[in-house]
Amino acid sequence: MSRILGIGVDVIDVVRIDRAANRWGDRFLKRLYTQGELAYCREQSFPAEHLAARFAAKEATMKALGTGWTSNVAFKDIEVVRQGSERPQIELHDEVRRTLPANLTLHVSLSHTHVLATAFVVAALESEPSLNSASTREKHHDQIH
Repeated sequence: MSRILGIGVDVIDVVRIDRAANRWGDRFLKRLYTQGELAYCREQSFPAEHLAARFAAKEATMKALGTGWTSNVAFKDIEVVRQGSERPQIELHDEVRRTLPANLTLHVSLSHTHVLATAFVVAALESEPSLNSASTREKHHDQIH
């Protein structure tokens, strides 16, 4: 069972990120994105779409957590990670992670076209293991039968 702590959504023009990246180069990119995010995006056919989606995810995460842009939350403290074809996930780093409850889970959905990128984030407090864990499935199965 989980309780929603907050939700956040953000939409951004892909061209806005592309122009900033072209104008400011690595100075801009390294302020906002982790090395892992940059490596992933640069491997894609249209890197700007993926960079924009990650920017939207960072802003949506700040909204879901209720922090907004503060001195305690840097863009690089919020990382969108993806292993192969798995769905993207949000990882929080440094002080941001330490200040939040240990049972906090972030769920993210990203979408983009050549024009727009969007992200939707749900911050939830988990009160018991998810139904995907083996022990919870067994307990649930025992209750039904």
